[in-house]
Amino acid sequence: MKKNIEKLKDAGELLVLVDKITRDNYDGHYNIFSFTTNYRGCYRTPYNYDFLENLENLKSYNSLYDLLFNMVKNPENFEIY
Repeated sequence: MKKNIEKLKDAGELLVLVDKITRDNYDGHYNIFSFTTNYRGCYRTPYNYDFLENLENLKSYNSLYDLLFNMVKNPENFEIY
């Protein structure tokens, strides 16, 4: 995924790229969490019983755009098992 993501202004465009990364690398599974104060996300489907603890360890972002931008730019930072 070498598209120049810095030029993307719209979260919708980033979501299309997240979806492509997911289909190509993670069997189509990704999660986006929207909370009162932040957004968090991960690739794959979390299966373990410590999911809530793992969720707390995911980096939080102030906006959906920031989360999606970082999921595209550094997908390896959003892998969860």
